[in-house]
Amino acid sequence: MSAYTTPLLHPVNRNHLAKMTFSRRQSSWIAVEGDSFFKIPKRSGAPDDWILGADFDAASKEFAAVSWLADIESAVLRPTGLDGQHACIVFPRLLGEDLIDDLLRARDHAQAQPAIKEAVEILGRLHAKVRQQDGIPSYDYCSDPHYPLKEPGLLHEGPTTVVIRGVEVRNFRRQSACGPLRFFDPHDVWWGFPEEDLTRFVISLLMIRWARKVSPLPWMRFDFEFLCTTYERTASIQLSKRRMRYCAELNLRMRKHNAIAASAILPRFLRTPAKAYLKMYFSRMERWLSQHGF
Repeated sequence: MSAYTTPLLHPVNRNHLAKMTFSRRQSSWIAVEGDSFFKIPKRSGAPDDWILGADFDAASKEFAAVSWLADIESAVLRPTGLDGQHACIVFPRLLGEDLIDDLLRARDHAQAQPAIKEAVEILGRLHAKVRQQDGIPSYDYCSDPHYPLKEPGLLHEGPTTVVIRGVEVRNFRRQSACGPLRFFDPHDVWWGFPEEDLTRFVISLLMIRWARKVSPLPWMRFDFEFLCTTYERTASIQLSKRRMRYCAELNLRMRKHNAIAASAILPRFLRTPAKAYLKMYFSRMERWLSQHGF
């Protein structure tokens, strides 16, 4: 069965939805009410109005993708509804803590390790369970806008898997105060290098302090070797060092591009300090990556 099918429209109270207040995010609008979480994807370049700017195709595709992933792995949060008129996806509300907040409280590697292990095992299980492409579109790394692949040999250096571009620290949250982690926002789903997902997760760990008033330095309270070993054991995949280097650079360039774009729309008096902060933060991340074989 193909991974992507046109989802059925699940019932949503549209009149009630139209009366809700949504908060703006980078690529969506969100709202929380009662036991539900509501998300409306935004069209690129659309007006800053959730009724006029809703992306119906993106909502349908995301609903289908996350429903399919939830069929495969129980730690993926299954959506409960899709309103085709407002392009709104409805999820159960998670009452626990974000993984970012959990990790920021950790005083050392030992305190952070159990939560990181739990998230990496979710990724590993998804990669282990999806070993056939079966309708998932292949990603063209040679045409990547941030870092086009120049070594075609990497395409055949190891296995390919489902690639879930929402695998970042910010998209894991606990079901309840002491409950298990749930993964809830897959973004784009492709067929590609498993190393892309793992290096994206690593860079998202380094960036959990980004733009927060906690420290101007990357967060490094994790054991990289343990992280890789946990992934390889769970996914039954041997990571390629050359692919890891390529994917780390791809993800780093993408994050830097987004950071530069965000700083460019700041008020003029904030742009100079933002530029200095960006340069320092990314140089420290590049140093960490170099020290760990990237």
